[in-house]
Amino acid sequence: MLLLECGGLRGCESVSPLLPGCPKSCPANHFGFLKSGTMKVHYDDGTTATVNAGESYLIPPGHLPEVVGDVPCVMVEFSQSTAAVVDSMKK
Repeated sequence: MLLLECGGLRGCESVSPLLPGCPKSCPANHFGFLKSGTMKVHYDDGTTATVNAGESYLIPPGHLPEVVGDVPCVMVEFSQSTAAVVDSMKK
C-alpha cells in the first residue's frame, strides 16, 4: 500500500477525526519504508521518533504522525492493519 501525507499534517487534528470512533491516537501497526520526506511520530507515552526518507520503520499502535517540513511523506506500507484502518476511513 502506498500512502501520501502532505506537509502540515499533525496527527490529532488531521487523522483522529477520520478514524472510526475518533480515537486520540492511531490504532494501526505500521511497517514500511519512507520514500520521501521526514515524519515525526508522537507516541502515547510521550516519546517521539523521527523517520527520514530512505529509512524503514515499525510503528506500533498508539501514535500520531507529524509531517516535518514541506516535503510530502511518501510511505510504502506492508502492514495489513494499516490497510484495515485506511479502508475504515473511506466509509
